[in-house]
Amino acid sequence: MSTQSQSTQFVLTVSGSAAKVLNNVYQSSGNITVNYAIAGSPATMSIALEGVANPKTGGANDYGAQSGFAAVLDTYSSTSSVSNRTIALNSVQYDSFNIIATWTGGKNVTVTGSVQTSGPGPTWSSATLTGYQSYTGA
Repeated sequence: MSTQSQSTQFVLTVSGSAAKVLNNVYQSSGNITVNYAIAGSPATMSIALEGVANPKTGGANDYGAQSGFAAVLDTYSSTSSVSNRTIALNSVQYDSFNIIATWTGGKNVTVTGSVQTSGPGPTWSSATLTGYQSYTGA
């Protein structure tokens, strides 16, 4: 089985807002890597990364079928940018990740960053596909 990688960029410009990153490669073990670039000289900064797990995930590869419950995987509290911060997934299949930044002070504060994941990618079988289409041309 081959491994797929994904790097997703995000920008947060409002304190308390969230960016949602889908786990399209279905990574469930090892670490994900995040990068945060902080601009605007905030007085305080806290960035939480949450994993959102679907209650049905793991059963017949039902990825993303319903909203799940968020678990805080990491909190970064600094006004300095950081690269290659690794976060352990502890063998939990998360359907998506939320990045939530809250800050005080500063001017035109932004948090830009990326989340890198790698995993097996989607699997397809008769159990995961609900139907089929066929076409016979003239």
